[in-house]
Amino acid sequence: GIVIAAKNADSLRALNSKMKTRELTKLYLCMVQGVLKHPEGILGGYLEKNEKKNKVAILKKPTPNSKPVKTKYRVLENINGNSLVEVDLLTGRTHQIRAHMSSIGHPLLGDTKYGYKRKGDNDFYKYQSLYAYKITFNFTSDAGCIEYLNGKSFEVDRKGIWFLDNLRSDI
Repeated sequence: GIVIAAKNADSLRALNSKMKTRELTKLYLCMVQGVLKHPEGILGGYLEKNEKKNKVAILKKPTPNSKPVKTKYRVLENINGNSLVEVDLLTGRTHQIRAHMSSIGHPLLGDTKYGYKRKGDNDFYKYQSLYAYKITFNFTSDAGCIEYLNGKSFEVDRKGIWFLDNLRSDI
């Protein structure tokens, strides 16, 4: 997916600052198992990390070690009994998309850590079907050396996303 990099320390500091203040939006595409009941929504809850297992859990109520999470999603298309979903992280936590989708009964295709069950050795989904495909810069304050990015958006064509390759020939 899209990766953000900086050429120098000043740019890196500016980018990190803008990420921290949520002045850029990064959207993801994922294929989830099954057809979602609601075509769009905001998932909430509390994320608790298990360092030993390198896994997180989504909880309904807070615990001393949990952090609040919100995940906005929109179903773009249902394909062969699964759903292509666009996700916007309203909070950004470790494994958030993977755990949140699994918590509502729709794990990412290929993501065995969070519940996807492989369909034998020929299962196409050997890796989790998650891809950062669009980033938009919306600065509300001065961005210094990266100000030229303000208002710009970068997107990967859906035809270039590996997990969509074999689903349908007309995507």
